Amino acid sequence: MYLLEGIRQTGNYAALHLTSHRFDEPRCLALLSKCDHVVAIHGCGGDAHQVLLGGLDRPLKQAIAQAVVEVGVEVLMDGHQFPAIDHSNICNRGRRGIGAQVEMTLGLRLHGPREAVAAAVRSVLLSCPGGV
Repeated sequence: MYLLEGIRQTGNYAALHLTSHRFDEPRCLALLSKCDHVVAIHGCGGDAHQVLLGGLDRPLKQAIAQAVVEVGVEVLMDGHQFPAIDHSNICNRGRRGIGAQVEMTLGLRLHGPREAVAAAVRSVLLSCPGGV
């Protein structure tokens, strides 16, 4: 696990935000180079309790979508502003060159079953061939 978390009281987004295709911290890339399955978890705006899935690993995205829907959260796989299809996107920088990006809306993060979503994503990763 690799985390980029802001710890300021305010202004984290303005001071720290990097687009996913520009994130190239060497230790993170070294870690990812050994991983077959990569999931990047992000936060986005929006009041609805939704998960927006992106990335180039279609089977992984479909498995995550099914698991998240089962905990009662709406999932959008296409037609949203976070497709994460650039090969330089951090989610697509693992050993296989494909991965998944999970965007959780603000409404879901503040008032929704975010722990259940995290558990759903974790269960999918643990069931991947070869584990994580």
